[in-house]
Amino acid sequence: MDGICKRPECGGKLIDDICEDCGRSAGGASLVERFAANWKNTLAAVRIVSNSKLNENVQETDAHLIDGVDGSLGAEYSASAIRAQQERRSHAQTRALGAGFIAVPPLPKVDPDELILKDPSVPESKRLCGHCGMQFHFMKGFCPKCGREYSLVPTLNAGETIAGQYEIKGPIAFGGLGWVYLAWDKLLSRDVVLKGLLNSKDEISAAAALQERRYLAAVKHPNIVGIYNFVSHGREGFIVMEFISGKTLKQIRQERGPLPVAEAIAYVHRILAAFTHLHHMGMIYCDFKPDNFMLEADDVKLIDMGGVRRNDEQGGEIYCTAGYAAPESTEQPSVVSDLYTIARTLAVLTFNFKFQGEFEFSLPTPAQDPFLAEHESLYRFLLKATRKDSKQRFQSAEAMAQQLIGVLAEEAPEDYSRSAIESSFFETHDPNVESDALTIETVPNGATACRLLAPLRIDLSDSAADEMVRTIAIKEPTRLQRMLDSIVVHHPDSIEARLRLAEVRAQLNIPSLADSLLSDLEKAHGDDWRVHWCRGKIALLLGRIPEAQKRFDYVYSELPGELMPKLALAMCAESVCEDSIQSNIQLALNNFASAKRCYKVISKTDHTISPAIFGLARCMLREKKRGGAVEALRKIPPTSNQYHNAQAAAVRALIVPMAGLPTQKEHLVQAGTIIEVMAIEGYEKHRLCADLLLTAIRVAEAPGFQAEQEMILNTPLWPYRLREAAEKHLRICACFVQSERQRCRLVDEANNVRMVTFF
Repeated sequence: MDGICKRPECGGKLIDDICEDCGRSAGGASLVERFAANWKNTLAAVRIVSNSKLNENVQETDAHLIDGVDGSLGAEYSASAIRAQQERRSHAQTRALGAGFIAVPPLPKVDPDELILKDPSVPESKRLCGHCGMQFHFMKGFCPKCGREYSLVPTLNAGETIAGQYEIKGPIAFGGLGWVYLAWDKLLSRDVVLKGLLNSKDEISAAAALQERRYLAAVKHPNIVGIYNFVSHGREGFIVMEFISGKTLKQIRQERGPLPVAEAIAYVHRILAAFTHLHHMGMIYCDFKPDNFMLEADDVKLIDMGGVRRNDEQGGEIYCTAGYAAPESTEQPSVVSDLYTIARTLAVLTFNFKFQGEFEFSLPTPAQDPFLAEHESLYRFLLKATRKDSKQRFQSAEAMAQQLIGVLAEEAPEDYSRSAIESSFFETHDPNVESDALTIETVPNGATACRLLAPLRIDLSDSAADEMVRTIAIKEPTRLQRMLDSIVVHHPDSIEARLRLAEVRAQLNIPSLADSLLSDLEKAHGDDWRVHWCRGKIALLLGRIPEAQKRFDYVYSELPGELMPKLALAMCAESVCEDSIQSNIQLALNNFASAKRCYKVISKTDHTISPAIFGLARCMLREKKRGGAVEALRKIPPTSNQYHNAQAAAVRALIVPMAGLPTQKEHLVQAGTIIEVMAIEGYEKHRLCADLLLTAIRVAEAPGFQAEQEMILNTPLWPYRLREAAEKHLRICACFVQSERQRCRLVDEANNVRMVTFF
């Protein structure tokens, strides 16, 4: 249903019961909350089913669930329901310019009368014959090549009234197909724009204008200029359009030079909504460039629809601009060639290069332009969108926008208030597998690194999607493998089922079978990034780091806006750095720099991806920057399940041995303060206290140390008091452990640290 959101300070429009501003339903719950509730109910239903079947044969239970006989899973726990929720959530998250990541300052309103041209004329470079392409030297006359009569002179004069309603104020612009006039709508008291023929005596231009008129009548979208009316005056026809009080992106680019990357992405990402609408209507824009979309206040609009044509249209004039158009545009433009022009426009807006010369169908390399090296995700995005093979580019405006919003999130200022963009391809992290794997002391091995990479979301377009959704609640690998084997039999064309089966086989320590299954998949679907992702994980698990890096790099190029490929590459680079630090110092340094750069980008973009934050802290410690490590760990919010783990890691970062002991004030006291406010008890807290006190003992007993009035854990920095406190905490730790050997080790440690006494 449609309506207005009743939440205080919102008032957004309800679309399908969802507010497009706050993303909540009319009942007040957000999409995420509603999905979480459905998920919780589903898990409860699954538990009931599992308990009721406990004494039955497992094979029968598996078949029962796969066939979908069990109605307790509910209609909302299906591929179609999840797909609808994801689409609504995506719409709510990316509705505004900047998508919540940046604030674009609005342009001041322009006085329409100031736009009227005092001496309207067409530059010679644009005086071209529509029939033979010959350049004219005069505003009117006959083509010297084909002899056709032409006129480029504005035909409407100030003061004229068209159709008894529109009073002409004067021409304000000219373009490839028509003069643009400012007029006053006397009936509705508003400024409007009239667009007519550039060459009023040219049949080709006249036909194109009629085509424009036919298509524009059906186009209604907030990011496309509004069409009000079609009127005629003598032998000419005019389109009456909305007046937009703003500037074209070409004007803004000319005034300011290259735009900040995040700002330019915000403009282009927003205009993709207009292209989505056009493409769904079966239309192709053809000639997109900075001239053809405007910034008005806090939004952008597509303004020139002169080159629009049907997707399946054959023949006819094709309008495009060198430097922006795809190689195939002049033969048969398509949705994909439209997306090519969008990427080229983004490139032109963000940096300087010879886009109409040396790089008309290519981009400079990062070595040629440092800008591209600095903005790697943007570079990969532009490369994918402008590949020579159109099948390897983005295939829809939605897919392009999805990746571009991820690039925008990377480029946005870190301190800007942002809403999380949920990935459509990767699940969130499982909190049950991270706690024992996250550390700042050692680099995760292959098996641990695989556990830290988020699993793939189920492809809801797959033939086995509904059956695959029902496997989510099954955590026991052996049983899950049997179910997936059955799904593969029932759906031999399902890529999704085979990918999941390969991952489960890897979990069951049979990576050779997993690798064999993925090899067969790659032969049939070698360009599917999911196959490369799973093969990369298997290679990482087996310690084949170079192969894993190659696979993950492929995925990064296919999904430049996703964070998981960057995390995978960072962990691979860190592992190579650890292995080669003795044999090849330069290789180690290069991989260390790469790992640090990836971790930094991820932790800046999304504070919930804790493996990246712990990885950044490890890199900081490798550079002997204790403060940098602690600052990185502070990114993890208190709402995260890893918050306390991060606090403990921050303490260890402050006390870990380095070349030079930690100083009294800067590190020991800070570590003590962190421990005091930590909401933990038991063994973990007392072990941290003991480690801090043991470090403090080494500091206090160092030559030349002068005791001050500082306190650590309510203990003065006097060696005997520090030893007394450390002994106490170690003995308490011994009370919590179950292993006799570990208990004896802790008691021995306590005995070694205690002061020598005669009692």
